[in-house]
Amino acid sequence: MIPRVLHVFPDSVVEPGQEHLGSTKDIRGRTQFFFDRGLSFDELPHSRSARGMLRAVQGQDLSPYDMVVVEFPLSARATEALRSGAPRALLVTRSANAELLHRVHWMRAMGPSVRSLKLGVRTALTTSAELWSGRRSDAVLAISPWEVAHYWSRTLPSNRIRWLPYYVPDTYLSELLVGDAVKEKTCVCLTSTRRNPLIEDSVRGFERAVGSLTAADGWRFLVTGDLESTRGDGRIESTGLLDTPAPLLRRSRAVALLSDYGFGFKTKLLDAVVAGNRVLVTPGLYRRIPEILHPWTVEVDLHDPASFASALVAAEQPIPPGDPNDTLRRLHHGVLDALLENHLANRDGGSARGR
Repeated sequence: MIPRVLHVFPDSVVEPGQEHLGSTKDIRGRTQFFFDRGLSFDELPHSRSARGMLRAVQGQDLSPYDMVVVEFPLSARATEALRSGAPRALLVTRSANAELLHRVHWMRAMGPSVRSLKLGVRTALTTSAELWSGRRSDAVLAISPWEVAHYWSRTLPSNRIRWLPYYVPDTYLSELLVGDAVKEKTCVCLTSTRRNPLIEDSVRGFERAVGSLTAADGWRFLVTGDLESTRGDGRIESTGLLDTPAPLLRRSRAVALLSDYGFGFKTKLLDAVVAGNRVLVTPGLYRRIPEILHPWTVEVDLHDPASFASALVAAEQPIPPGDPNDTLRRLHHGVLDALLENHLANRDGGSARGR
């Protein structure tokens, strides 16, 4: 019998114009897994709130499912309803970032304000929901090995935690592959369709790095998103909002992610590598990146005026050989394969022994 899966996620995933959000791409990695393995699956989008998630779960017949995959566990009550409504199903939750640490970084990037105070209140609620959901799930699927070791290991037994890496799903892969694109001396700071304090800090880091150069040496510096036409001393150009950053990434040589803020995994980093770029990152971010990607990343110390210039020199060299995206996809699929196979074997074996 083909296992049946329920995939629970916020409705932003199916919202027009949000298909290139990092969270959407990560979630669609699970969608590809279901297709690749020939699983029968249903999607349960819900409005992005605890109440919206609970309402969607309570309106769903949960009895047919062998596996439930929850992205962004916003509601402890919804997770409890999933656990009780599908007691024989494998229940796994995706941790897209270490919620408590991630939101603390948001508040630091925002600075003292009424907004950051309100975010602190919401953070207490979302962190509680994440931790409770983790305890009620059969496994938590953390997006980075750093968070497995430094966040989830403090709250759950190690055998309940898995590193489930992000990979670029096939839906997005073809548009990123370089093909016959000619590489230019372009360094890009990628933002998002949705601004937030972490992205704004990354732009500030990019401005600071470009401002440290005594000479541009033929490089062009671009920042994507809804910004002014030029920034800083005029050497940074704004592309405006892009339908997709892929054509730009195929031509560029470097992508700059110059902020220590934010946990989880920067999906832009792997997108950039797939498109043939070196990725310039701060030392704090470098330490949290999976080691498999270190050959394609270059550290930039924003306190050292020569560091960014050295990184640009490195970006002019050929990128290392290898296909990290294929490696990460195989790791991703292998984790889910093992979880589902072990669960079904134990469940059905236990049922047979009980007869």
